[in-house]
Amino acid sequence: MEHDIFEDTFEELPAGASRDAPRVSAVSLKLPPFWPKQATVWFTTVEAQFSLRRIVDDQTKFEYALTALDSDTQERVGDFFDDLPAVGTRYSAFKARVLDSFKTLPSHVRDLVVACDHLELRDVAKLADKIYAQRQATSVLAMQYEDEVDS
Repeated sequence: MEHDIFEDTFEELPAGASRDAPRVSAVSLKLPPFWPKQATVWFTTVEAQFSLRRIVDDQTKFEYALTALDSDTQERVGDFFDDLPAVGTRYSAFKARVLDSFKTLPSHVRDLVVACDHLELRDVAKLADKIYAQRQATSVLAMQYEDEVDS
């Protein structure tokens, strides 16, 4: 990995005109481009960078991660922005959504959505989520029924 993919700057910003006033420090960070083939490793690397720079604010983490994603990945998780989670939980929810988008679709879902090539990617993803959720609900009901029969 090249060392020049990370860019740090540190500057002291005056908090006020008074000589005794506390100073506020700002850290700027340029994250590496997103690694679609190793999304989990990318997030681990990003979180290490946050830790090294003592970046703990959820919104700051969310904004850094969002701006490091390529346009294809942003489009892939575009539905996340339809109903943003509450401030303070956005980074972890965003991370989970991005990682979920790179998991392989189960074959039964893939077989059903393959014929939907006329739909936008976001709509195909929503359809796949619905099919998957329906299949999971049906499986849960079937297991509950089997448990009742066994009893």
